[in-house]
Amino acid sequence: IEIKMAPTGVIAGKITDGHGNPVECAYVAVALPDTVGQSPGWRAPYRETVTDDQGRYRLFDLPAGEYYVAAQTRTVQPMQALPASTADLRLSRASPGVSVSPYIYYPHATTPGDASLVRLAPGEQTTGINFSFSPVPTYEVSGTVQGTAWRLAGEKVSLILVPAKGA
Repeated sequence: IEIKMAPTGVIAGKITDGHGNPVECAYVAVALPDTVGQSPGWRAPYRETVTDDQGRYRLFDLPAGEYYVAAQTRTVQPMQALPASTADLRLSRASPGVSVSPYIYYPHATTPGDASLVRLAPGEQTTGINFSFSPVPTYEVSGTVQGTAWRLAGEKVSLILVPAKGA
């Protein structure tokens, strides 16, 4: 019995900030074209990793094919839990000097539809899939969640902001 295995490939690169400094712990993911939805956002990554202290990442063991590559810096802000008795939703303004980034799809797109696919041949190591992030100011969002279903204790509410077309 002879079993032939196709060699796998690698996609690698570096993430820097607007000043060219490496970005540590940035999230990087690849997805096959049929797993990316029509709306902005990252739905089903095929492989994911974080950058090292030099801003480098390496996604390995990838079968040959075409991939979307996306990256995002993650700034974690502590959030106080809302009392179960209120339906008010409030997100606190970020601390001065703290910034976050939206997803950036390779080469520098804000949606998968505007991104370029990275083609990977069997056994190929594709390097230089780099990203540069500029800080985005954070804002306060407030509102009221309405409806009786949201008044249940322990219920979770998610708020997803989607860029307007042409923004």
